[in-house]
Amino acid sequence: MGSESDWHRGWLIIIGLIVSLATVALLGDAFLQWQHSSPAAWLTTSKPSEVFNYHVKETVLDGERVHEIEFSGFTGKQIVVEHPAIEKVGEGRFIFKDRSFLQTVKSDRPYVSATVPYKVLSGTETVRADSLDFYVDRKCQLTLESSNVSTWAKTFTVRGSAAPGAKVTVNGKPLKTTGSSFEYPVNLTKPGKYQYEFVASRAAEEPNKQVVMITRPPDYSVDEPPKYADTNLITFSGTVNPAFKVKINNLNILVRENGSFDHDLSLEEGKNKVLVQIANAQAQQVYSKTFYVMWEGVEKTYKRQAQTISYQQLKKDVKQYEGRAVKFYGSVLQMVSSGRSEVFRLGVGGSVTNVVMCMYLGSTDIVEGNFVTVYGPITGEYTYVSQAGWVITIPSMMVLCFD
Repeated sequence: MGSESDWHRGWLIIIGLIVSLATVALLGDAFLQWQHSSPAAWLTTSKPSEVFNYHVKETVLDGERVHEIEFSGFTGKQIVVEHPAIEKVGEGRFIFKDRSFLQTVKSDRPYVSATVPYKVLSGTETVRADSLDFYVDRKCQLTLESSNVSTWAKTFTVRGSAAPGAKVTVNGKPLKTTGSSFEYPVNLTKPGKYQYEFVASRAAEEPNKQVVMITRPPDYSVDEPPKYADTNLITFSGTVNPAFKVKINNLNILVRENGSFDHDLSLEEGKNKVLVQIANAQAQQVYSKTFYVMWEGVEKTYKRQAQTISYQQLKKDVKQYEGRAVKFYGSVLQMVSSGRSEVFRLGVGGSVTNVVMCMYLGSTDIVEGNFVTVYGPITGEYTYVSQAGWVITIPSMMVLCFD
């Protein structure tokens, strides 16, 4: 026989098992209550090993928008949904129409709700009797094939569909529907923007408003070229009705499917004459304009584009002007020539303290004491040692041309 201590130990083990089982039962009940109070679509049966879910999705049946609910997880058991408007379409699958659930409306929320009772049967025994709460968007169904349209056509038809039995209006006027579909022809009498507001409404649902914007572009639009070209190559471009024809200086220009066109034109030095002509689909000329574009050559163009800045501006922040075309007028203080290139210090405005180091590739007739205007990009700073032994740093530039 065991000792008295063994007897006490045995009873302690039994009591511990009872407490553990009670704790598990309480936690299980709390879990089930939490599952039912939770908005998630997961539920449990009385047996913790049996977990199932349900899924609600929107679909179309016989041309009507319906919602389908599908149960899963109850192997070998039967699901019975007790609702007069719900029809069984498969094992664990049921369908219902929106209208069946519009009686329960929560006015402070953007949806309508419905409660669907259900039973889980094992043979003839009911192992669960509960209900599902789910929500359907309160807005009335409205679908438009397009919402933002651009077309050169003079007419366009807006097509769409609405919920069965819904009333549809366009800019406040009733629109006839065929079944749940509708068409609305629009006359685009002239280029511009046309806006139409479609509204679908049905009892107990919020009206669904959608806007269609239709743009009819101009039949032709030609981009204005600059009066002075920066290079000897210029691009003429624009947009036309794809059915139109474009000519530039009597040359046929390709018009793309989206109506855009462009053409590169080489310019000669001086004034260039460019004729742009556009004809419609009936070969009638609808546009003709002559443009004049001036190409002054590389040197004159560079001189025209060069920026005038003060020496103080340059000295304050040389890096800001690096690579920029600038011009300075001043006197040549000192020059060194190698025959292939020349380097000289330019006293800006005749100053002997505001000095820029200039470098020119080639030879010139410039001599010390000449006053010149130089054009070119700033290259940075130049540091040298003066005859007195001072280390001096001044701005530097590459001279491309001069007067």
